[in-house]
Amino acid sequence: MVTESAIWLFDEVNENYGNEWTSTHHDFGNTRTLHLNIPKRTPDTALIDKDKTYAYPNPVYDGNVKIRIAVESAEKVEIMIFDFAGYFIKKFTMDNLIQGSIHEQLWNIDDVESGVYFANITATSGLKSESEILKIGVIK
Repeated sequence: MVTESAIWLFDEVNENYGNEWTSTHHDFGNTRTLHLNIPKRTPDTALIDKDKTYAYPNPVYDGNVKIRIAVESAEKVEIMIFDFAGYFIKKFTMDNLIQGSIHEQLWNIDDVESGVYFANITATSGLKSESEILKIGVIK
């Protein structure tokens, strides 16, 4: 497949595990609905997925920045925002989390100056805890 900016080359699929249309490009009802046999994902043993935890837009120019956290098995998440000098700015607490899903926290930046901020994300479950630090740029 050729697009304006890329050429995509796909391998030939020999095994489709039942995920196919019964006729060319559609089913017998002429719909383009494809039912996939994808197993339900169970939460990982980690409390959060650090690869899928980030802030966006980053840098942020006005309004809100969304802090997205991929919760695996955490029961509670605390987000503490600090400025570049280490001064505390804001705290968010997220309880009653759905394990194995994505949760977002909005941070309104109207009351802060331009600069670099750090979001210290601490996830806990019982006596176990994990932390992740995100850098957030604010440009006004």
